[in-house]
Amino acid sequence: LHPEEPPMAIENHVRKYRKSHHDTQQDLAAACRGVNEKTIRNIEITGNCSLEVALRLSAYFHITVNELFSVSD
Repeated sequence: LHPEEPPMAIENHVRKYRKSHHDTQQDLAAACRGVNEKTIRNIEITGNCSLEVALRLSAYFHITVNELFSVSD
């Protein structure tokens, strides 16, 4: 990134997919071993998570990481 360029916005679709699966944050955390409910809540608010957690979430929903988190200009 160049210093004069604004950072890219990351669109976070975790809540949308969680709700479409009728899961609570606690359900999703339990399904993704090593992730707790607070982490799920923070991801839904901020969109920030480790690559490992992003991979666990995408595997749970049977989608790609790019479908779960997308970059907008």
